[in-house]
Amino acid sequence: ANTLIGESNLTFDGSTLAVTGDLTASDSIAVTKDINVGAAATITGALSGSTGTFSGAVNVDATTETTSTSTGALIVDGGVGIAKSLRVGTELHVGSNVTIGGTLTYEDVTNIDSVGLVTARSGVNVSGGELTVGSGITMGIAGVSTFSGTADIHLTDGVRLNIGDGSDLSLYHNGSNSYIKDSGTGNLILVASQMQVI
Repeated sequence: ANTLIGESNLTFDGSTLAVTGDLTASDSIAVTKDINVGAAATITGALSGSTGTFSGAVNVDATTETTSTSTGALIVDGGVGIAKSLRVGTELHVGSNVTIGGTLTYEDVTNIDSVGLVTARSGVNVSGGELTVGSGITMGIAGVSTFSGTADIHLTDGVRLNIGDGSDLSLYHNGSNSYIKDSGTGNLILVASQMQVI
């Protein structure tokens, strides 16, 4: 191996250029093949290229937080393919759609805040706790809604079960009395094969 330009940390044996200490370049370095780094590499500026493969972990130490797709510690202008698990410590801001081919599991999430519409293509299963809705629920289902299980449907005092486009028929309890109130057009008709009033 030959020592180049009088530097003891820079040698060349005809095929390999070996740098045993720091390498500082005041301008860009053009590399047409691979760069293999045996230990950790510290990059304080921009790293750009057409493709790159990291066989070890890539650690971004910057603590910059962002809710934008153009700022932050790690900026990706194209798509990101993740073959294995992804764990986010605080927030994940995505500027476009998120498509998940497998199962999305919220094991540690206690609150999901959505400012827009949430669409579920299949069932929504709440296995524990309550489903709390701050405003009205509109159910535009073409089929029959079935409530199964052992729990009741409980409407508290003053809350009415309104039936009809104009709320023509109401069933409610006002805290003192119970009402079946018909205020629409036509008659209130009770039809039964057998009837018992107690």
